[in-house]
Amino acid sequence: MKKIIVILIVFLFASCQNNKRASLIIDKNISLKVEDDFSDSPMCLNYNSNLNAISYLTFNFLNRKTEIHCFDKKTLKLSKKYSLDSLLGYETPIHGYEILEDNKIFLSGLMNTEAYISDKNFRVEDKFSLNYEDSIRNISIYNFVPRSTGPVLLKNNNLYFSPRLNSIKREDFYNKNIFYSYNINSNRYNDLIKFYFPGEYIKSNFFSHEYSSCFNENEIIISPINSHDIWIYNIDNNKYRKVEAKSDNFRKFKNYSEKQKTMQENLYDYCAFSLYTNIIYDKYRKVYYRVFLPGTDIDLNDKNLSFERENPKKIAILIFDDKFNKIGENLFDNYSFLANFFVAPDGLYVNSNNKGSKKFKEGFLNFTKLNLNYD
Repeated sequence: MKKIIVILIVFLFASCQNNKRASLIIDKNISLKVEDDFSDSPMCLNYNSNLNAISYLTFNFLNRKTEIHCFDKKTLKLSKKYSLDSLLGYETPIHGYEILEDNKIFLSGLMNTEAYISDKNFRVEDKFSLNYEDSIRNISIYNFVPRSTGPVLLKNNNLYFSPRLNSIKREDFYNKNIFYSYNINSNRYNDLIKFYFPGEYIKSNFFSHEYSSCFNENEIIISPINSHDIWIYNIDNNKYRKVEAKSDNFRKFKNYSEKQKTMQENLYDYCAFSLYTNIIYDKYRKVYYRVFLPGTDIDLNDKNLSFERENPKKIAILIFDDKFNKIGENLFDNYSFLANFFVAPDGLYVNSNNKGSKKFKEGFLNFTKLNLNYD
């Protein structure tokens, strides 16, 4: 009898755990002052937990150079600036960076094949080429730029990353690897990770090679823009699985099988159709956020299409627990946010520089802190 009671208690506890619900609650706004002659749109954004600092990549319109601006998260004051030029060891332009373990930093550019590993002060320690071809194993790597949608993981001296996939024909993506690894000690590409686009997705009318990715301690998580599924690859045991992660606010996906469209039609598609943007791992709360643009009703000839593309009216954030069970979803309306984020110990910070919002502040990089709340 006691054994039955214990089993019932365990079952009820597990059921309660699976039924828990979560939501994101707006807490406070923070603003980082953008210096004159610099872009107020961050090319790349990171939070450094060791320094409790917010840093982002920006562009100096006067000297045409990229710089890293670091803000103390407590005071919100600019604490350091780094010009990514030859004085720090850079020979090519930089357009993205990722803070790795041991305060090392990975940096690379859009129009070149050079990549760099720097120290915490962005001084180059090592560089290597991302230009690599192996037709036998179908490896084609020529460029990678870390962004919020495509981070880099350094584990056991191996860099795990996804390069730009430059293919025109749909059939080129069958058995085409999404992720690769590179050993920074031996300067060699390791055996490729056999992680491909699912065949049924490639065959669908909604196939796009665009996706977002993130990492947990031992897994790569992929969020394709036009699929309700997310794909999960375990680095340690090479196992692959997929789970459904659908938004409650879904309208319809863009049909990519249609013939080439005009720029006006492409702008309309981006505004009107649904797509998933970022997938984010919150290591402090052991949850995942999947960012979703539901799309909006708008006319093809609307003069504000370009504005609506850059400043979405609606944005949804889906919440999943550490086992990828969906536990919540928030829909934010009225031009609240942009799809640009960073995760800190005290919460999720969302870029609120949406120019359609009444709260928009010119000359500042604005963020809203969202707290994870369980019902």
